[in-house]
Amino acid sequence: MGGEKECSLCKRHSNKDLIIYEDAFYAVMPAERPASDGHVTIILKRHAPMDEASTEELYDAAKLSKRFSLMLRKAFSAEGAKVMIENGNSPPNNVFSFYVIKGFDFDVPGLPTESEHFHVDIVPCYSDVRKYNYGRVEGFQDPFDVVKMLR
Repeated sequence: MGGEKECSLCKRHSNKDLIIYEDAFYAVMPAERPASDGHVTIILKRHAPMDEASTEELYDAAKLSKRFSLMLRKAFSAEGAKVMIENGNSPPNNVFSFYVIKGFDFDVPGLPTESEHFHVDIVPCYSDVRKYNYGRVEGFQDPFDVVKMLR
């Protein structure tokens, strides 16, 4: 972990109390700015963009994406999950995304991105729009509660 440039994802990974799951390549943590209840981020432990991730690292990211999409659906009674991957320094709304389970398309405009550090966001989807953040800071689950639910 680390690298020439310190980023917010590198700093977050050092907080072991917020790690839900960890393996050889990734740490899974509650999202710093959740888009919905239960939003987690799968963070590559080493500071590298997706372009520099090995085939084994990418395969592991796909396995974790499936695992946590299903886990979030059950734990948070979500109707689906949106899996989002960013690659390169694109504006926050230019996100390549695909659906693992039935999902809903939405954006959270204006949020900064750490796309030079490979990560995958898993955002639970709900028909109840009150469970979405849309840029709010208050009123969402405490990240430690998310950790307790998913560990």
